[in-house]
Amino acid sequence: MTQLTLEQQLRFAAEQYARHLKTLGDTDYAVSAYQQSRNYVTVLKRQIDGEEKKVRELASIENHDTLFKPLTQGLSGEEEVDNVDWACVVQTGLLATDSLEYLRSNLEQAEKRAAKILQVASFRNTTQLELDEQYNQLFPCPTPSLPDEDEKENAVWEAENNFNILQLLVNTEEQTIKTLHEAHASLDIARKDFTEALDTKKEDVPQNGYTGMNAYSRARSNVYRSQLLMDQARRLQPAVGYIGTTQDDQHSVVTDVLIDDLLNDFVPQRKREHSRLESFQPKIKLEAELNAAGERLSKLKTELDLAKMSLDWKRRELQWIRVAALDRLADEVSAPLSASLANNISV
Repeated sequence: MTQLTLEQQLRFAAEQYARHLKTLGDTDYAVSAYQQSRNYVTVLKRQIDGEEKKVRELASIENHDTLFKPLTQGLSGEEEVDNVDWACVVQTGLLATDSLEYLRSNLEQAEKRAAKILQVASFRNTTQLELDEQYNQLFPCPTPSLPDEDEKENAVWEAENNFNILQLLVNTEEQTIKTLHEAHASLDIARKDFTEALDTKKEDVPQNGYTGMNAYSRARSNVYRSQLLMDQARRLQPAVGYIGTTQDDQHSVVTDVLIDDLLNDFVPQRKREHSRLESFQPKIKLEAELNAAGERLSKLKTELDLAKMSLDWKRRELQWIRVAALDRLADEVSAPLSASLANNISV
């Protein structure tokens, strides 16, 4: 086996070191991206646990012997107040069951994304370990022979930490905005279905009852989904505010209409029009939250760009010191490396 000369070892070390540095620069995003992806997975799992608990509780209520008493009272012309509670139990149970399928699908996709990012983060960590090991073989730490080297190393560590914090905040805000957009889309669809149901209810046509109930069902489903998404957004970013009592506004009128249809009654026109106006308010507030999130993201991206520039510069400063150290070793065997190594440094 051919024994490498010191000159060859130093040249190989210089080339490998440069490759490692480029890898680190290209994968700086991975550490914080993986952390954010795991945070999102945690949020989804907690929501799934909450919905599963809700389904179990509602199922136990539905199976109770007294479940049918309110409905029987209503159909017989007796007191009908409890009918609303019965309808709420049934419909909320259906909505929670449907939401579980939606959340589980999102969780599966989120875990796949997290697994892919983990591969990048693991590769980056391995590269960092190899780079540190390689350099420590040449210059065991601490390095009193290199006066500024330890100081520059600390500066790089602090810059990396600052960059990772800001990158995590940016990733979190981006996921928050994505979630808010999905909530906005669901609420917009719900508002259109709600309006269709109210308009259908105005016309005294028998077949419109079925069409109106379908529209109300779609509206409730999308309102429920928008609430889940808003909850996700607030868990990810506590700065996200509440958009109003969407559930109460939609819930009361939809349930009233459901019971009225069962009992061949009608929601008063004034109440329908009031509910139509109320359905616009959460959407307006949600758009304000989207604007606020966009402003936060813009500011964070500016700070992140500056942090990346600072990190790159501090890495270069550290490398200039290490290039000089390698040069001194190379001079001992008449093999100056500064030009070769400097050309290969890419951060």
